[in-house]
Amino acid sequence: MPSSRIINPELVGVWSANARFGLGAQADEIVVFKPDGTGWLEVLNGFPCSADFFEWTLTSPGWVALAGTKSLTLDVKTDKLIDSQDLMEVKHLPYQVQEEHTPSGKVMQVLRIELLNFGKGAFGFLEINPESYTEPRNHRGSRVHKRQNKALNLTSSSFARFSLFRRRARLDR
Repeated sequence: MPSSRIINPELVGVWSANARFGLGAQADEIVVFKPDGTGWLEVLNGFPCSADFFEWTLTSPGWVALAGTKSLTLDVKTDKLIDSQDLMEVKHLPYQVQEEHTPSGKVMQVLRIELLNFGKGAFGFLEINPESYTEPRNHRGSRVHKRQNKALNLTSSSFARFSLFRRRARLDR
């Protein structure tokens, strides 16, 4: 990506696929666009599954380029974090931000962008300040977790190593 990035403030923030449906789902896809031109996409399905980090810039109105910088995946069989070499690279990806009526009955800003190989690529707006969310990282977090998810045979220390979502933004804005 060029060092002189063109950033669109309407993309900046934290966006959630689940936000459109309300609280309660165990799965979510979160996309974060930071004002410095970096961001990440997190996939959660009862536990952290993956995080893809990228740099972003506008290529033209309604179009964005994403260049992957890192990709992390949690192997549920071994409870190990894998640093993948398969990085996202999209040079001209269409997006749209507009106010929509959502399945939860709320009206909210919705980002439509095809970042995943499934779903319709609609993310509800959670929060304007992406700095309030801690970036996922591939080392043990500082918190001690004692709970265990017996169905998956994973300890919550897996969550600490992946350090995903420390808190959820309120959806009732």
